Amino acid sequence: MIQITKEQAIAARQILVEECGFRPDDGRCSFVALISANINRWSHACHEYRFMGALGFGGKFRNNGNHNNTPYVDCYPEHETLARLKMIERANARLAELFNQ
Repeated sequence: MIQITKEQAIAARQILVEECGFRPDDGRCSFVALISANINRWSHACHEYRFMGALGFGGKFRNNGNHNNTPYVDCYPEHETLARLKMIERANARLAELFNQ
């Protein structure tokens, strides 16, 4: 799990909006606060955030150390379709670019 800054969290949220249908009115502030490393000095950033959007109920943003320790998105295997897999691929390419700068 990497530490995500507020600026990176905002950029990641925008990627999810553009690539995966995340609706910014559904948890817009909580996404940034929950995945950012600096929520407050007593709490820790969460390693997974269910955002659903166009990926169905299983659509998640993950920061769990997998994918070469790069945050990524996925969905439940039973919800995978060709369209969703393409969304995930585009989002993950952009997230890799964002977090590997």
